Amino acid sequence: MWFHKLFYRFMWLIIQPYFFLKGFSFERYIPKSRQYICLTNHTTNWDFFLGGIVLREHMYFVASDHIYRNKISGGIIKFLADPIARKKGGSGDEAVEEILSRIERGANICMMAEGNRSFNGETGFISPRTARLVKESGVGLVNIAIHGGYFINPRWGTKKRRGKYSAQAVNEYSAEELAKMSEEEIYAAICSDLRVDAYEDQEKLMAEYSCKNPAECLETALFVCSECGSFSSLSSRGDILSCSCCGSRMRFNKFGYLENAEEGGKEIRFSRICDWSRWQTERLRELLKEPRSGTEPIFRDGGLRLYIMNLKNSKSLLAKGELCLFEDRLELSGEEGNKLVFPVEDINKISLALRGKLLFTIHGNYYEISSKNEYCALKYLIAVRFLMGKDYKD
Repeated sequence: MWFHKLFYRFMWLIIQPYFFLKGFSFERYIPKSRQYICLTNHTTNWDFFLGGIVLREHMYFVASDHIYRNKISGGIIKFLADPIARKKGGSGDEAVEEILSRIERGANICMMAEGNRSFNGETGFISPRTARLVKESGVGLVNIAIHGGYFINPRWGTKKRRGKYSAQAVNEYSAEELAKMSEEEIYAAICSDLRVDAYEDQEKLMAEYSCKNPAECLETALFVCSECGSFSSLSSRGDILSCSCCGSRMRFNKFGYLENAEEGGKEIRFSRICDWSRWQTERLRELLKEPRSGTEPIFRDGGLRLYIMNLKNSKSLLAKGELCLFEDRLELSGEEGNKLVFPVEDINKISLALRGKLLFTIHGNYYEISSKNEYCALKYLIAVRFLMGKDYKD
């Protein structure tokens, strides 16, 4: 652990000036607890750095296991920081056991409570299991809220933006306080402390966020046209999001809002991505209730690759071709003529890494569907969860 602490201190000395120059501000916080779990909301790819800057004390981070897929970079990360790997779309039991093991050895832990970055700017679903983990750990809890990160590094985007963002400790709970609280009370405190709405913040600040091609890949987050209701018809270029069905064109402006790209055109239905996102989720729920033949797919996308995940975070290609979602199954028709079918009722868990890595487990096997080209994996995630009889909250 001494080496990781030394590297952590060295890293902090380097990264704090870098983030400061990039528009980041923070309030230094010295925890009263000797040992603790730090939770943050998840808005950027580097939230663990931001939490570390606020607290400065060495912490082991919990990260998606995909960071270990590349043997070279994964090996370097393992050697320097030794983060705790968490399988998205798989069981989290191993990660929980490792977290508790490191706490027993005297370590502090930092987790992004949602486990997934937000597609729409609102703090997403936080598992109640997080509260149970905090309760079982027997250590303190520090909650840090990150504001502005969504517009700096939106999950759907390919470009980082320049602008203001910040982090500050919201609350600290001692081990003694947590021992007196129920899991439900701890969970409510976590959800309250880490609730951030990027657009609520922006209504007050109206900060500018600039980059080249700011709307690029917005169609990986928005899959239903707000103007005509068509599915999978949106595409982006530069700062414009357009629909191939109705011809509507919307501009994503420097404040993070959508507006009609046509001068003098009518006001568009949604200017905020979070409102559009909630609406399209309900549209998809309605679509799945409509009767259809068993041969008619709900969604289909070509050029996808199916992998099975092996031990030690390696993966093997099973097929590449067209992915189709039906009411009862995911189906990938390979270019070689083979077809792999995954019944929805057999899917144990399903999740999404980055923009387009769809991860799920069936009968103990761990699969990944991804593509070298951009496609909207989010619509598959939401639809499959609905078909599994579960809800979805970004």
